[in-house]
Amino acid sequence: MNVSKPQAMVLQVVQSGLCIGCGACVSACPEGMIVLERLWTGIWQARAVEGCCSACGRCEKVCPFSPTCPDEDELGRELFAEESTVEDEVLGYVRSSYVFRHPDENLRLRSASGGAVTWFLERCLREGVVDRVAAVAASSGDFEYVGCDSVQQVRRCSGSAYRALRVDTVLSEIRESEMKWAVVAVPCVAKAIRSLCQLDARLQRSIRVLVGLTCGQTKTNAFSEWVAWHRNLPVDQVSRFRVKEPQRPADDFAVEFEGGSRVHWREEVAPSWHARLFTPPACGVCDDLFAETADVTCMDAWLPEFTSDWRGTSLVLVRSTLVDEVIAGAERAGEAEEAIERCCLSRLRSSQGGPERDKRVGLAYRLELRGRRGVYTPSKRVLPGLTGSSLERLAWRVAERNAEVTFRMDESSRFQLYRWARKRTRIFSAIRRVDWSLRRLDSRLKGGIRRIARRNGVR
Repeated sequence: MNVSKPQAMVLQVVQSGLCIGCGACVSACPEGMIVLERLWTGIWQARAVEGCCSACGRCEKVCPFSPTCPDEDELGRELFAEESTVEDEVLGYVRSSYVFRHPDENLRLRSASGGAVTWFLERCLREGVVDRVAAVAASSGDFEYVGCDSVQQVRRCSGSAYRALRVDTVLSEIRESEMKWAVVAVPCVAKAIRSLCQLDARLQRSIRVLVGLTCGQTKTNAFSEWVAWHRNLPVDQVSRFRVKEPQRPADDFAVEFEGGSRVHWREEVAPSWHARLFTPPACGVCDDLFAETADVTCMDAWLPEFTSDWRGTSLVLVRSTLVDEVIAGAERAGEAEEAIERCCLSRLRSSQGGPERDKRVGLAYRLELRGRRGVYTPSKRVLPGLTGSSLERLAWRVAERNAEVTFRMDESSRFQLYRWARKRTRIFSAIRRVDWSLRRLDSRLKGGIRRIARRNGVR
């Protein structure tokens, strides 16, 4: 069978493990020659059917992991260069930044962090900035994009999903409607949507606000099954990823399953999360943490002064004039006096220090490994290199292997693989503990040397 250039691109992205299943290529194809097929792990994968032409190449231009899709710098420059006041190498373009806590205590507790996304979307609906919202909601034990036209429906979508989801179905609805939309998306999906808007005037006209979520990595559905199996719980699907408990800090939330069982982040979820078990390999080559193509990005306030408040706190990064006007309108109306305060960019970046290091220093090393193996990798804004300490590089190699194996695992052997994953989690955690211990020792030694030097008048 003759394979056209677009078919070859789809094959290349899928076979290299970089298809995130967003469906942007499906939405872009004018002939309907690309379809999504769902793996048993819950993630979608693209497939170009026979008969695809090679003339348009639209799928290549919108896939966030294709070689011809514009990068975040290019998209951000076109969107926000004139509106923003700061251009940061990691945050992208910035107009303003805030700390946010939802004024409604119940909604704040139901949200993933401080409720900023829910509050902003509600405000946009009430003020007529948008008519509908495309967000993620739980559906029959899973999660999917839905269209919301009321505050109550938006509130049903509050919380986190931590799933790689297809967005093409709701984009079809947006394209056919005459309404104004807000869309919530993680960085790679936001990039795909912006690239689609460059090719599709109807989408460009309809999507008025793109709300981004910071994202270090996402997971397949198998991750929740693995967590339950690992803790000897019934293998139910997750019903809520972020359940807050007053006796625990904000960054030690619970994961709740359909049967009502709970496991807690620090002791029972974080080790396998950081070990990249059941993480799509595409997350390992993404260099966008702060959704740089979104009009506004919301994130957890992972700083000690905020995590001590178990109810959760959000940090908000604004890039567009429209979003600033929405926030300013709420402040003038007295609806956000106690909810919003200014936040400096250094604190905002510090709140995501771990993921930022992974998407800069860790990514450089992963790109180096992929280059040595001759595996397809799109060009990134981070250069390949032997970065990090020797222990960090060892941990990154272990995690990269974990992601590759658990992403491609066969359903019939999944419980055997879960036993393997348990061993890999222990190995990864042991490496990290040694690395952290050596870093603390190094910091103390350097601090001691500086104190001795000051006492002896040495600078």
